[in-house]
Amino acid sequence: FALSFQNEAKLALQQPNSTATIDQLNHILKTIQLQAKVAAIYVMDTKGKTIAASNWDNKQSYIGKNFGFRPYFIDALHGKAGRFYGIGSTTAEPGYFIAQPVYGALAGDNKTDHTPIGVMAIKISLDDFAQAWRSIVEPVSLVDHWGVIFLSNRPAWQYHSLDSLTPTAQQEIAHTLQYAGHQIEPMRALPSK
Repeated sequence: FALSFQNEAKLALQQPNSTATIDQLNHILKTIQLQAKVAAIYVMDTKGKTIAASNWDNKQSYIGKNFGFRPYFIDALHGKAGRFYGIGSTTAEPGYFIAQPVYGALAGDNKTDHTPIGVMAIKISLDDFAQAWRSIVEPVSLVDHWGVIFLSNRPAWQYHSLDSLTPTAQQEIAHTLQYAGHQIEPMRALPSK
């Protein structure tokens, strides 16, 4: 939420062809990402195209990638906080995504514009949770709103659903690339043991 108020993000969205502005924002996002210990921080225009990212300088950079199909982007573009668990379409690494709308007025402006000019998103790795849960004897799992287990201390349970998925759920999961091609089978499909 706080990052969406960064003047540098607003300027970059208003001047996406300014190399100096984008470069400055990339460096700011990288510094914040390292300090916050999150997987990535990035800014997308209203079409979902990433114009600046904390990972601008590595092989799996989000720069130029379009995430307009992801629910977190759509929610933020409609003025709400976006939240989504999914496997990264660029990195193939799972994470929890949080997004906020970015509005155009700069700090000190008296303008009140309620139309987002872009979206600020953060990807949080869940690796630390998975690591910590390995020592827990009892089963522990996180489940999405479709009933799909996306994190568990029982590796065989991951990417299985609590029940059969409805056609709507299957279509939405495929459209958003939420599980990056993993075939989601119900838990009853697992061998009993």
